[in-house]
Amino acid sequence: MINNVQELRAAIGRYTNIPYVVGIHGLAGIYADKKYRKGQTLARSYDTMSSDLDPRYVEKTHNFLSGTSAIGLANVFEIKGMEDDELLAVVRNAIKSTYGKRLCIIIGDQQRAGEAEKEWIIGVKEWPTVLGAIYVDDISPEF
Repeated sequence: MINNVQELRAAIGRYTNIPYVVGIHGLAGIYADKKYRKGQTLARSYDTMSSDLDPRYVEKTHNFLSGTSAIGLANVFEIKGMEDDELLAVVRNAIKSTYGKRLCIIIGDQQRAGEAEKEWIIGVKEWPTVLGAIYVDDISPEF
């Protein structure tokens, strides 16, 4: 569990040789109770905007996004250059915009804007498709 800026920097530090983007993903429903391994690829998120938020539609069509939805923070190089108080403010702001029973840090090498404000779709390119993002660690909501 990441509780402060120093722990966040250490957790993403192993990924600084690749221009990964970093975000906060909210785990809800059955995914909130699941145990994840550091470095595990997460499932791609569902496209709930095209389903009019009807879960029956989502399950029938399996309309996946090209990655995992998150509130974007920055790329690892930008985070590396941020002062601690600046990074703290960015993370706290993202936490306020994220919903879910559990929050986690995710990374990926692909990023595009999502439908919601501040939302990024983060994934890992695996030709010919894009997989879900990589799980880094849970982050404390009291960060």
